[in-house]
Amino acid sequence: MNKRDFVRTLGGASLAMVFGDDLWASYAGRPAATLAQDEAFWAGIRRHYRLTTDYINLENGYFLMQSEPVLEAFIGHVREINLSASYYMRTRQYDDKLAARKQLAAMAGCSHEELIITRNTT
Repeated sequence: MNKRDFVRTLGGASLAMVFGDDLWASYAGRPAATLAQDEAFWAGIRRHYRLTTDYINLENGYFLMQSEPVLEAFIGHVREINLSASYYMRTRQYDDKLAARKQLAAMAGCSHEELIITRNTT
């Protein structure tokens, strides 16, 4: 898989998380130029974000907000890990990270040994 195909696949998977699999299926495979002009598509994405009316946030290189469904899932995972604390970190974290790497590797078309997940790549 080349880089463009990987980014396209990753982008589609990310949008599926925002939209949900059913709604995303109706947009999958449509050319980017078509989607760029589709107001319903962008309105669907916008509905998943809590936005302030004080300003328009055009910055995404320093810190990018998460959609509400992704944020709620993230908070749920943090609460679960917080409950288990060091027990989780000493026992389950490695299996969870490996499972995530395997899922990403399958999507990228590579072995999980070839893939690393890192923080703050910018």
